Amino acid sequence: MHVLVSFPHPLGGPGIGTTAWNQAVSLAGAGARVTVVCSRVARSLPPDSGITVWSSMGPVRPRMVGIERAHDWHDRFTARVTRRVRPDVVHCWPRAVLHTALAARTVGAAVVREAPSPYTRVAIDQAAAAWAQMGLQPPAGHFHRPSPRSVALEDEEFAVVDLVLVGSPAARASFERAPFPVRVDVVPYGYDPTRFRPSVDRVPLDPPTAVFVGRCEPAKGIHVLAAAWSSARLPEGARLLLCGDVRADVRHRLAALFADPRVEHTSHRPDVESVLARADVLVHPSFTEGSALAVYEAIGSGVVPLVSDASGAPGGVGLVHRTGETAQLAAHLEDALGDVVAFTGLRQTVLDEAPSWSWSQAGARLIDSYERAMPSSWRT
Repeated sequence: MHVLVSFPHPLGGPGIGTTAWNQAVSLAGAGARVTVVCSRVARSLPPDSGITVWSSMGPVRPRMVGIERAHDWHDRFTARVTRRVRPDVVHCWPRAVLHTALAARTVGAAVVREAPSPYTRVAIDQAAAAWAQMGLQPPAGHFHRPSPRSVALEDEEFAVVDLVLVGSPAARASFERAPFPVRVDVVPYGYDPTRFRPSVDRVPLDPPTAVFVGRCEPAKGIHVLAAAWSSARLPEGARLLLCGDVRADVRHRLAALFADPRVEHTSHRPDVESVLARADVLVHPSFTEGSALAVYEAIGSGVVPLVSDASGAPGGVGLVHRTGETAQLAAHLEDALGDVVAFTGLRQTVLDEAPSWSWSQAGARLIDSYERAMPSSWRT
């Protein structure tokens, strides 16, 4: 199977750049022939991967020409590459789909579109509700406050592809709100076992430590975590590590959390594995999520996830609270950090399940999804 991955951003950059990089590498590892079209490569690919890379922007940075123009150029460039290399499947990422999808049709390729978040209009509403709970709204330019034009473009993209890929059942359910039929498949993400592995140096629960990884903002449930942390009856010495950037207005409203001597805050760090190595549990009380990479990385690190039912986390590991339910999250913190027997059982399940959620497993699942997108006569 020949897969062309279209990613209109730096491949291997933070966030979705890491996801796209791992998808490409895991697809190659699963036996697919992979061609990647990206704006540029931010992280070198393994030399033995066999992946062919086309750079749509070369040395030009998108902001030099304007983001929308750069995305349009990438889309048109990828369409030309598609007609030239004639793949079996074209895997598009947002904002650069329409011309590429048309080209894929001309060469008989199936077209799938990555949806790293729930259905756009649902995600906007979910995020707005979370910000409103803190008396705020997403700031101008925030991805949860897009222009009407951007929202309309997302709908156009969903409508022209054969299949939309999401990371969780919760994200799939959100597409029921779309005003047109959308075929959706769940393909969970993964973690890199060469980076994320259980710590051999740290004694569990010594001291009992929770970690939050991500933007410290309402859509990620930071205010729910603050309330749950302050109300939970935790053992002496318990601590909370916050790893993520925070806006001044959010910090002001959560001043008590950041002033708590049990809480340590650092801004975004690229070495998330070193943060997870200090923790027993990951708290991820998100209000809207496709499938959070931090949860997979915690699982790979032997860290128990305490997540909301909107987090897009893999099922069967950790503890899940209803989105926004402070009391339930507080109880989960008490169980995981204050009950050695309960924690030991939870952690053992994480350790047992971790191999199922590596990126190599994700690559195999992705190929299965591509085959579901293709007409049965194409399958080999």
